[in-house]
Amino acid sequence: MSALTSESLADVARSERAADCLHAVEGPGALRGGDRIGTLRITSISGTTIEIRSAGELGFSRVLIGMVPILWCAAAWARCLREGWLGQRWESCLVLSAIALISAGMLLQSGPRRWRFERGRGVRVRAGALPLPGFWRFISAGRLSNLRIETIPATRFAGVRLRLGLMSHRGRADLEIACWPRAEIDRGQAEALGASVRQVMGWGSHSG
Repeated sequence: MSALTSESLADVARSERAADCLHAVEGPGALRGGDRIGTLRITSISGTTIEIRSAGELGFSRVLIGMVPILWCAAAWARCLREGWLGQRWESCLVLSAIALISAGMLLQSGPRRWRFERGRGVRVRAGALPLPGFWRFISAGRLSNLRIETIPATRFAGVRLRLGLMSHRGRADLEIACWPRAEIDRGQAEALGASVRQVMGWGSHSG
């Protein structure tokens, strides 16, 4: 009888532990792939890797303004080659080419970004905007020390904002991941994302 009672109590204890684990995984603070936090979307998450994607700031007006010098440069080269003016105006064409390259770089920087945090390997950032090609930038884990969530006070031109950014090993803000109007974002969601990134990277807690 006592053996049956002990087995029953053991089964109950195992069931309670399983329920606790399930609650820990699927609780309100748990994050899953596909979850959205403001302009960020979690594309994948595991014990050693988390990848998030930001919407970027590339709108129709920015694309239109950015394409003007690129098209202007292309038209200038085409006309010089067609009219045989390249020998006299190649310097102007080179200046226009430099301006077009700067404009293309700014378009890339304004496009969607993908942040990949991987334990032991650091952070990789992919920036790209269609139809321009994307590229990966690798940031060593030794260069970064934490992910910081801070409230930025209101200014004359902007209200209170919530900023999510990476800190360097010297304790200074290094890279901004996202910045939202405080009224449009739940800080609890941002803190859950910060906790997940810190756990993956092995960082401590830091918020302001």
